[in-house]
Amino acid sequence: MFESIIPHFALSGTFLKAERFGSGLINDTYLCEFQEDETVRKYILQRINSAIFTHPEQVMENVEAVTTHIIKRLRGEGFADPFTVTPALIHTREGRSFHRDGAGSYWRMFHFIESGAVFDTVRDAKHAREVGRGLGRFQSLVSDLPPGSLHDTLPGFHHTPLYLKQFDDALGADVKQRSPGIKTEAAFVSRRQDLAPVLTRLLDANELPLRVVHNDPKVNNIMIHKESGRRCACSISTR
Repeated sequence: MFESIIPHFALSGTFLKAERFGSGLINDTYLCEFQEDETVRKYILQRINSAIFTHPEQVMENVEAVTTHIIKRLRGEGFADPFTVTPALIHTREGRSFHRDGAGSYWRMFHFIESGAVFDTVRDAKHAREVGRGLGRFQSLVSDLPPGSLHDTLPGFHHTPLYLKQFDDALGADVKQRSPGIKTEAAFVSRRQDLAPVLTRLLDANELPLRVVHNDPKVNNIMIHKESGRRCACSISTR
């Protein structure tokens, strides 16, 4: 499989191997190794889950816009090689951000950040602090990226009142007769129902500016430096 995909990307060296990588559940992710002279270089190859992302080309337009913007910002801050601290795309030999194979699957490739590590759970208070700093750093780097330059690839995915309605509907229908087993959880949600529309109401009233945000800031999306334990320059992880 890889022998028919990898040659489409603008890479040098000899392909050595590709192995499953990470614990991500959405896309298929592989760590690829290439031999270039005396150096082994690594890259991340992903097959986008088009069952979830029905417009993969829009996803990739977003990825290219965000990564290009962050790299430009980092270079402006004096980073000589941003590819070592933030994900960056490897383009195809035709200059595209993705390759579409004969079966219709969309593939993308990133530089692998050797110094970075991700963890599925918070290890300690210091790690939690660095996760927060990483998210803040990402938000700072995209603070001047116009929201209108990005596609909404999953409409309604982050609309909290919609999720609350779906929860209430499911609880009311109780098709599987499971509601007695979640009384504590249902009460927890009920006590906080008024919080669900806070942000959407402010947006609708033009009292909250529309900005680019991460929107999936779970712990394993925040990259940590292996040696220092500090957050990397940007919080995006390609898992």
